Amino acid sequence: MEIDKISAALVALQSEMVTVDKSATNPFFKSAYAPLPEVMQTAQPLLAKHKLAVLLPLTNLDGESAIKTIIVHESGQMLEFDPLPLMLSKQDAQGQGSAITYARRYAIMSVLGMVADNDDDGNAASKTEKPYWKKEKESVENVMDMINVDDGYATQDQLDEIKVLATMKGTPTSLITAKLKTIVTKEQAEEALSKLRK
Repeated sequence: MEIDKISAALVALQSEMVTVDKSATNPFFKSAYAPLPEVMQTAQPLLAKHKLAVLLPLTNLDGESAIKTIIVHESGQMLEFDPLPLMLSKQDAQGQGSAITYARRYAIMSVLGMVADNDDDGNAASKTEKPYWKKEKESVENVMDMINVDDGYATQDQLDEIKVLATMKGTPTSLITAKLKTIVTKEQAEEALSKLRK
């Protein structure tokens, strides 16, 4: 399979790509993210200019729904990427729709080399912090310490759903972990879930 024309077009496209604006805010975690329309508004003119199209059909991956990403060039050359599994927060039409939107956004950004991060001039990378495996272990232990069998405490199912929904909305793992540490009661968990389900 020849990919010389599509490769040249992608190289040219990426040389013109700009950072995507984070124009939406996750109300639960108060973090900004680039929604799908903003991603497409940035990508579409460059795709058209370089005679490219991105196809994102639903497919099946080991019995589960997934998004397949295909880049097509006007020459007929194409690149196909492995399917991205959909992470459904709940098994209904709303959960499916949210998962599709999330997967489409990240698939497009990934294959086109798009970035929506804020430039911190390397500050985050230069900080001396604990290794990630120690932070992950401490985070899990802190969250687990808050869970109690008493009816008034947040359940593991609630905390898991919060994590899935927040992840699907593009919230960074560090913010999710920090927010989970503040959720102790079932009421707090339900309040967080109601915000995330909107």
